[in-house]
This record gives sequence, C-alpha cells and structure tokens, in this order.
Amino acid sequence: MEVAAIISAYHCSVDDVLGCIRNLREQTLSPHIWMVSQEAGEIGRRCRELVDFNVITPDVPGLYAAWNMIIRRLPEEECFITNANTDDRKDPEGIQKLALALGLGNDLVYGDYWKVDNLHAEGVRIERPGYSIEDMRTHCFIGPMPMWRKSLHDRFGLFDESYVVAGDWEFWVRCAVRGALVAHIPEVVGSYSYRAGSLEHRNKDIACMERDKIRRLYESS
Repeated sequence: MEVAAIISAYHCSVDDVLGCIRNLREQTLSPHIWMVSQEAGEIGRRCRELVDFNVITPDVPGLYAAWNMIIRRLPEEECFITNANTDDRKDPEGIQKLALALGLGNDLVYGDYWKVDNLHAEGVRIERPGYSIEDMRTHCFIGPMPMWRKSLHDRFGLFDESYVVAGDWEFWVRCAVRGALVAHIPEVVGSYSYRAGSLEHRNKDIACMERDKIRRLYESS
C-alpha cells in the first residue's frame, strides 16, 4: 500500500524542512513526499529535487487549505495519508507501524509519541488513550501523527478550511460519528517538538472557540 506524507512548508526553517524530508526518506516504509510551499526562497530551491510533488502557492494558505491542495491531487486509487510536521520526526518504523494498523481494516490510526522541547532532548513519552467515540466528541486525543485512508475524503469530504487550529479534530469526529473505524497503536511512532509559537499555541483564543464549536456540533451525533 502506498503512503503519501504531506509537508506544509510555511513559517519554518530550511533546516527543519530538510530534516523532515530526510527523516521520511529514512523510514522503513518510505512514503511519497507531497509538499506545499512558496516557489520563492531557499526552501523551494533546495527542496525541489527532494520531494515527489510540490504544490507552489503565491501566498501562505491555512493549514487545512494546504492539506486539501495535496489531497485533491493524490492518485484516484486508494492510498494512506499522514501529515509530516516540519519540526516533528517519525520513528524509523513509525510510518510502517501506522500503515500496518490501517492494513488491518481500520480507517484512522494513531500512536504514542515522545514530547520534546527540541530534537536533542530525551523527552517524555505521551501515551494516547484507547479510542472512544464519546471521548472523541469532547477532545482531540489523536495526537500529531495520525494516518488515515484517502477514501475517508471520498466518503466524508475534505478538511473544513474555515478552521484555523482544530480542523483535523473536526474531520476525525465527522468521520467517527458516521462509522469510520478508529484504532490506537500502543507504540511510539515519533517525536513531537513542543513550541510555544506553534500554530495552536499562538492562536489559543481561536483554538478554544473552535473546540467549543466542535463540541456543540457533535454533542448529540
């Protein structure tokens, strides 16, 4: 089964992007790398030959608009999708672990991860809870490194681009309440780099409003 890894290369350093690409290339199961970036600048020049496909944009789209750009361009046949945040790193077998779990018939899978202050710190293991549709309606426990079937978008639509921070959670809930099969892998699949200036943390008020909106939207689903 083919895996597509989506990189959104905005508001990040060249070293982070190159490190992310290198990490994906060194996976036991190496994915096809799809990137969204701006053509101008060092990132575009240095990464052009390193990725399988690069969508060039004249401006900086929202995160979910960037992901949707790639999803619309993926081949028609079924594949697995994962996001690749530029400052996070997958465990060498992380993509393979997630893909094997999807291969068992699941639609969306997630695993545990190390939370680090930088990529050189030892970090703390974050153990995600087992899947519960009741818990899914109240908070997003999927974590930063999910993998899902492309066919979920054929069944339930794309990410809602009106969200700034919580669009991934909204999509996970949308799929779950309509019958998607979700599973947790009790294994580490990568390292999450905590940054106070990340999209979520620099938009705390928006994040709270979006989470409240999602809870109201799906509380009785």
